Amino acid sequence: MKLARFNEGGRVRLGVVVDRGIVDLSRAAPELPTDMLEFLEAGEPAWEKARVATRRPPDYPLDAVHLEAPLRNPGKVLAIGLNYGDHIKESGMNAPKHQVWFNKQHNCITGPNA
Repeated sequence: MKLARFNEGGRVRLGVVVDRGIVDLSRAAPELPTDMLEFLEAGEPAWEKARVATRRPPDYPLDAVHLEAPLRNPGKVLAIGLNYGDHIKESGMNAPKHQVWFNKQHNCITGPNA
């Protein structure tokens, strides 16, 4: 299941991407949290309601909405460099002996194609 935050008509909501559309969870299951982090923290009961919601037709085609960053206010972002073979190969570097950690600023998180 692909969860998404999306903007349609100036309102940002949670949805589930189904085929080439998106099911608006505020319509399909209005009792669910409207914030992605709260949804994730709600656990399996929230996931099950979202699964049930995907049985209905999408509310909007994907090209009619703007996909947003997955989390509204992410905290710190930690990443590991050179963490898979193809990336090591394309970088021309040797595989590191230890993990190479780096951070990114919270404002680097954007939606698709942003």
